[in-house]
Amino acid sequence: MSIENFLFTEGRGYEAGTKTIDAAYTVRVGTGANSFHIDRVVIVDDPAANLTVTVPDGLYVGQELLIVFESNSDSKILTIDGNAAQDSTMNDAGMYQISLWTGETTGWVVLKESVTG
Repeated sequence: MSIENFLFTEGRGYEAGTKTIDAAYTVRVGTGANSFHIDRVVIVDDPAANLTVTVPDGLYVGQELLIVFESNSDSKILTIDGNAAQDSTMNDAGMYQISLWTGETTGWVVLKESVTG
């Protein structure tokens, strides 16, 4: 496989795992209840009201999740509701959180974030 094909295939995989939302949402982590779909990237785009993104336990150690507050023209508040280490609030466009599932003992660990609190 050429590098161009590899990068194209990798990009298609991320597209399939990207979800754009504007209302409350529960992240799909790959369980049977999610038809084995995994959201790798959740983009919040101009919500009409304050909203919560609920993040259930991950499915496998090393699972990553990126949540991005892409645009917020109506000054709404985004709350991330996961395990205690992951709970955060965003109120400005451009804020984000990158998390990693480390297993049931520790849960989601925030690798990097730009959040309100």
